Amino acid sequence: MARGEKKSRSRARRVLVGVVALLVALVAATIALLKAPPVGQRIVDAALRKAGAASGLAISARERSFDALGGRLRLGGLVVGLPGGPPFLSVEAAEAELLVGEALQGRIRLRFVTLEGVRLDLGAPRPASEGPSATDLPFLPAAEIARFRIEGATVLS
Repeated sequence: MARGEKKSRSRARRVLVGVVALLVALVAATIALLKAPPVGQRIVDAALRKAGAASGLAISARERSFDALGGRLRLGGLVVGLPGGPPFLSVEAAEAELLVGEALQGRIRLRFVTLEGVRLDLGAPRPASEGPSATDLPFLPAAEIARFRIEGATVLS
């Protein structure tokens, strides 16, 4: 084998190793970014704003976390009400697990949804019943929930 050929192969290997190392670093950085708490909070904040704007409701949560890779959503102090009014629904803690692979294919499938400390205040102003039905909300495709659990619910009139 000629000396020039050896140098050329050696250089090609170094370039290939450099490209592979760069790709591995980009994948690792993307995973780290998606697992970072501020990124999950921003995703949840955007989703809450979009849901509120589409439904005409004030929706907020005191604590928000979302693991984009694992599909785990946690909300603390979730409140829903008409803008400027008291909440008609509050939930101390909500947790859900999204099947990420299904979501990437455009289907919303949840392994479970758990609500703890649910409080429904029938005396608080609620949206008019002539609004869009839950199946007609453009921001929310139909979802399949495998398991739904409510722990500790109170209804006030």
